[in-house]
Amino acid sequence: MSPDLFRALKLEKAIMFIILLLVVLVAGLNLAGTLILVTMEKTREIGILRAMECRAAPSAGFSCWRERSSALWARSSATSAALLCACS
Repeated sequence: MSPDLFRALKLEKAIMFIILLLVVLVAGLNLAGTLILVTMEKTREIGILRAMECRAAPSAGFSCWRERSSALWARSSATSAALLCACS
């Protein structure tokens, strides 16, 4: 076998390693950038929810007491109105 062939194969192996390393590096940077952007976006949304007087609930993430109380009020009002109409 020719030594030039082995030298060419060794060079090809080194170049392929470098190309693969660059592909993995770019993919890793893309993943890190995506995670950073998502974190920054969620931080902004959490700040908006806290400004709306929401608090962190351990089981359900964020819950807004104002929205829950108004939904409960609407539900009880509708139930009361339905009962009054049914009894009349």
